[in-house]
Amino acid sequence: MVTALLCFLLAQSGGVAATTATRPDPVGAPTEVSAAIYMVDIMEINDVHQAFAADVFIGLEWKDHRLASKDAAAERTMALSDVWHPHVQVLNQDSLDRMMPEVVSVTPDGVVLYRQRYIGKFTIPLHMADFPFDSHRLSIGLIATGNTPEQVAFVPRSDINGRASNVTLAGWSIDDGAARVVPYELEMLHKQVARFELEFEVRRNALFYLLRLIGPLLLIVLIGWGTCWIDPINTGAQLRLGATGFLTLVAYQFAVGALLPKVSYLTRMDEFVAGITVVIFLALAKAVLADHLVAKDRQAAVVRINLFFRWFYFVSVMLVIVVAFAV
Repeated sequence: MVTALLCFLLAQSGGVAATTATRPDPVGAPTEVSAAIYMVDIMEINDVHQAFAADVFIGLEWKDHRLASKDAAAERTMALSDVWHPHVQVLNQDSLDRMMPEVVSVTPDGVVLYRQRYIGKFTIPLHMADFPFDSHRLSIGLIATGNTPEQVAFVPRSDINGRASNVTLAGWSIDDGAARVVPYELEMLHKQVARFELEFEVRRNALFYLLRLIGPLLLIVLIGWGTCWIDPINTGAQLRLGATGFLTLVAYQFAVGALLPKVSYLTRMDEFVAGITVVIFLALAKAVLADHLVAKDRQAAVVRINLFFRWFYFVSVMLVIVVAFAV
């Protein structure tokens, strides 16, 4: 918002020629700007920095009758600063490089064409609470700084807006994108500026995490459940198996920590890991209790506890799965 506000104020500054400062259309008639955003590639989605890296092409086209020339036989190339233009800025830019010169092409009948290609990072709020079954909406927004929707009317080009079919975004599926024209609120000034936006929905491919994270964790859960199927009086084997399961779980969490999003709130995966950690710890605690009761010559109580815990453990694991991934 701060960037948009500064651009808005700068766009109002004077000291420029009338042909570059005033719109080609009269007051009350918005200047139609045909707009296109084409996603050439998406290289990365970074959940830590709340940003995505992309290669993007934009194209704008409008009519300026003042630039029409019967003497011109073909398109002319002019500096962008020498003609009126909608002062478009990328709303959610982080660090972008312009790959093309800031020029426009002008046809003999006064149609102005502006093209630019950006490579870099775009900011986007990512809510990772549903990880690894999460989906997000990535957008690239253009605002016409200093121009209200009554002054500049963006018109999406249906023939260009969208994305390339071979984006290299690994681990995600992405739709074809949808263009929309919505005003952008400058709350501090109580004004609106014209905005054009291309939005994509991306969905994480969860199969990798099912096989690499959830599957092995469930196998570790079976280790803990194994303490309930050993001879109840053989508490030494129960203690060894319970300790092995718990330590394996702790070690595995350290090993796969790099695969989890670095966020300050709990995701579904975090809830699942925390839940099964408690359940496996209870299996170890049950083995310790059984060893204590056997030492007190209370074998009958150990058998009853073991039978109860056998099904309590299974129900607890199912409850953790439901709470973490279904609720």
